[in-house]
Amino acid sequence: MRFDAESVKKLEQWQIYSMLEGIVKSSREQPQLNWEYALSSGQITSKLWILEALKEIGVTSLGKVMVLGGWIGLLGHILLSERSLSIEKLRSFDIDPLCEEIADSINLSFVAREWKFKASCADWHQLDYTETKFSAFRRDGSLAQLTERFDTIINTCCEHIVDFDKWISKIPCDRLLILQSNSSSLYEGHVNSHSSLAEFKAQVRLERVLFEGDLGSHVYDRWMLIGYR
Repeated sequence: MRFDAESVKKLEQWQIYSMLEGIVKSSREQPQLNWEYALSSGQITSKLWILEALKEIGVTSLGKVMVLGGWIGLLGHILLSERSLSIEKLRSFDIDPLCEEIADSINLSFVAREWKFKASCADWHQLDYTETKFSAFRRDGSLAQLTERFDTIINTCCEHIVDFDKWISKIPCDRLLILQSNSSSLYEGHVNSHSSLAEFKAQVRLERVLFEGDLGSHVYDRWMLIGYR
């Protein structure tokens, strides 16, 4: 089937409306989630920053993407909606089981496209990053057992990682890493914050750095590194 420009525009509009419908539905069903923070300008800006950084370094193909600490799946939607990026599939992992249904609802337009997006409940310390085996719920409630090799691994909440050195040592050197952390230790779960970009860079120890930068806000500074171990 051939699509003209107007058809594509309508498809993109539907993706946006579908996302908004998913947010409204999920916020009603799961009011205990901190929606104000999940959809805050800081959260959205930090994810859009990834798009700008990728454009700056000329990376347009991410292959199969793994997002760790994917929460409500907002980053997945932002990346998959960006027409300049080539993404085969995107998987969003979070340790909170509530997030799987929420993230799938917000990304319904991509879930419906043969699971271009799919969320799963998993602990990042328990995953095998060479070849990842995980389970995900089908629409009928049954579990699908999946095994996938990811080309790009994204973690925008490195400040939450206990035993960071052990975690990052599991990641193969041929995977593109996109990592963010921040300078605040005041928030719940911020057990691995970094006072500076240099401190973050020293802990990550990338062999090949494609991008490094900082993003300031009135709350804290955020750091980002893109590259290979």
